[in-house]
Amino acid sequence: MGIKQVIDRNPIIALAGACVAVGSVIAGIMVYFADQKISAMEEREKAQILQLSAKHTAELSDLSSSLKEKIADLSFKLTSIQRSIPGTEPAYVDISKTVIGAEAVKALPSPYKVFWNGEFYLNAPQLGNWSSSTTNELEMNRLTYGETLLEGVPKSFTAIMEDSKILVWRRNESMAVKTLFEGHDVTFNFYPMVYIQKLGKLDIDKRMSALLKTIDDADVDGKDQKRDRAAETIEKIDRDSNESPVHAGENPPDKNSNQDASASSDAAQKIKSDIAKSKRQAEAKEKKVEELAAIYAADLASYVMFDALAGKMMQSQLFSGSTYKVFSAQKKANVFYIQAQESFPVRSSDSKTDPGSRLVINEEIFYFSMGQNGLLIKVFLPEIDGRGEDAAWVRSWLAGLQIPLNL
Repeated sequence: MGIKQVIDRNPIIALAGACVAVGSVIAGIMVYFADQKISAMEEREKAQILQLSAKHTAELSDLSSSLKEKIADLSFKLTSIQRSIPGTEPAYVDISKTVIGAEAVKALPSPYKVFWNGEFYLNAPQLGNWSSSTTNELEMNRLTYGETLLEGVPKSFTAIMEDSKILVWRRNESMAVKTLFEGHDVTFNFYPMVYIQKLGKLDIDKRMSALLKTIDDADVDGKDQKRDRAAETIEKIDRDSNESPVHAGENPPDKNSNQDASASSDAAQKIKSDIAKSKRQAEAKEKKVEELAAIYAADLASYVMFDALAGKMMQSQLFSGSTYKVFSAQKKANVFYIQAQESFPVRSSDSKTDPGSRLVINEEIFYFSMGQNGLLIKVFLPEIDGRGEDAAWVRSWLAGLQIPLNL
C-alpha cells in the first residue's frame, strides 16, 4: 500500500504526523533563538557587570585619592611651618625633614658640609653676591647698628655676646638708613642675611647670671625681688631641661598589617593598600612629632621669644618713629617660630624725615630646641630691590639645612 492510500484511509493520523513534524521544526527553531537570546542577555549582563565594576573601581579610586591627599595634607601641616614673607610666595619648612636621625645623617650626599662638629649639616646654595663668615653676636650687632646700641650695654653682657659664635650668610650690599636716637642722627646698615647660633641651657644660664649681676650692681628699689624671680627662672630652666628626652628614630607599630582579605578585585585591594600606606606614613610622622615635642624645652624657647620681643620693643621705644610687629608665632614639634616686621623712617641728608618714606625689614626667628641644647636661626630680609631673589636664596638655604637629633 502506498503513502497516498495510507493518507486517504487515515487522514487524522496523517495530519497528526504532519503537525508533529512541523512542531519539531518549530521547536528546533525556537530553541535556537532562545539560546541566542540567552547568550545575548548573558553578554549584556557581563558588559553591565564590567561597566559597573569599572565605575565602582573608578569611584573608589577617586575616593582613595581624595583620602590620600587629605592624609598627606594634614600630615604635612602637622610638621610644617608656614613662611609668608610679604612680596613672595608662601613657603614651608617641614620639621620632620629638617631634624634627622643618625641613619639619615649617614645617608647625606656629598654636597652637604658638616658644621660645629656635627651640630648641623648644610647644602648651601651658590653664594653669588652673598658671602659667608664666622663672627660673634657682638660683632653682628656692631655690623648692623654700629656702636650706638652697645654704649649702654654692661660689660658682663658684651663679654657673653663676644663669646657667642655665629655663622652668617649675607648679601654683600646693605641698605643704610638714618634714624633718630636721643635727638641725634644714627645710621643703621641692614643686610639680607641668615645666621645660625648655638643657644642652649648653659648659654641662657650665663645670660641670666649676667642679668643678676647687673641687678646687684644697680642701686634700684626691689632688686632682691627681681633677683629672686630671675633665680626662680633659672631653677625652672634647670628642671625642665634635665627631663629625660625621648629617643627618636623608632617606627610606630603597624596598625594596618591585617588588611581586609575580602577585597572584590585586585584594583580594590591595591587602593586599600595605598590608603593604608598613606596612613602608616602619617602615623610615622606623627610619632616623630611626638618624640621631637618631648625634647622641646618650653622655658628655653620662652626665653628666646622674650629676649627677641623685649629687645625689639625697647628698640622701637628708643628710636623715634620705629615700629615692630609680630605677624605669626608657631610651634611645630621641637621648633618655635616667629615672623615679624620692623620699620624705620628714612631721613634725608638734611635730617628731615621724608613723609611716608620707610625701610621695612622682614624678620624670622627659628629656635630648634634639642633638650639642653638648641640652635637659633634668624633671617633678615629688607624690602629692597632684589628681595625676591634674596627670599629665594634663603628658602634654598633652609631647604638644605639638616639638624641631627643627637641625644
